[in-house]
Amino acid sequence: INIKTANDKNKEEAAGRVVFGVAWIHRPQKVCLCPFLPIHPLKISTCLYIIQHPAEESRVLRTVPLLAACLPPDKCKILVGRRFSEDR
Repeated sequence: INIKTANDKNKEEAAGRVVFGVAWIHRPQKVCLCPFLPIHPLKISTCLYIIQHPAEESRVLRTVPLLAACLPPDKCKILVGRRFSEDR
C-alpha cells in the first residue's frame, strides 16, 4: 500500500495537481472516482477472493483497490501471486 505523506501532497498541490482519494487510491481531482464510491461498504454475505498477478499490483490503473474500497475489509481478500496451492 502506497500512502502519501503530507509533504508529498504539498509538492503535488504546488505543481498544480490536487490529489484526492483514500489511502491507496490517489488520482488527480479531474479523474478521481472517490465521489462515485459508496459512502458505506456494501453489505455482502459472502467473502470475495481476488487472485491478482504481481505485475497488476504495481500498475497505475489497477481496479482491485476500487473494488476493495467498496467492500468491508473482512469480506474482500486479495491474494497476490503467480501460483497457488490448495493451502493458499
